Amino acid sequence: MIRTCASLLLAVLLWPPAASVQDRADLSAMLGFEGPVDDGVPRGWRSTVPGAFAVGATVVHRGRAAGRPHHDAGSTRAYSAVRLSIPVQFHARVPELRGFVRTDGVNGPAGLLMQLEAAGSAIAVADMQSRPIRGTTDWTRYRTQLTLDPGVLDVVVGAWLDGEGTVWVDDLELLVDGVPVNDV
Repeated sequence: MIRTCASLLLAVLLWPPAASVQDRADLSAMLGFEGPVDDGVPRGWRSTVPGAFAVGATVVHRGRAAGRPHHDAGSTRAYSAVRLSIPVQFHARVPELRGFVRTDGVNGPAGLLMQLEAAGSAIAVADMQSRPIRGTTDWTRYRTQLTLDPGVLDVVVGAWLDGEGTVWVDDLELLVDGVPVNDV
């Protein structure tokens, strides 16, 4: 648990900046991994470990593709996270991330991730540490939420894996005060 928390804190501090979603029309496709792919990675998404994240069409919840963070015994780091940054262009109190996750052979914790950022720094994180996903699981819907503070510039959404195994993420939704962000 201490290693996981320390790994998560270090990854948050060292995360490369996430690409920002500029056009809300593209957001649904990006959250569902149905948008364009650059070098095997969904456009706009960033990973803390190069090569540990790709879009795949073999295992999907719905549609043509799902995001797939993966680690094996030869991976350079045990912890990785994938993220997409969404500018706060709405007035709301509670952003909520919902999505479907499937796992295979995950020997450490994994989960969805939502982070609030101001001036490039994390000011709040909801990462399912208290209810991590482990082992091999079928598609299951998860959710996490935070309270939006004044000054938040970006809501960062994604998934993380600390250990070996594969996590598939699909059909993510960002809601604000219970309403899909595209409808706000």
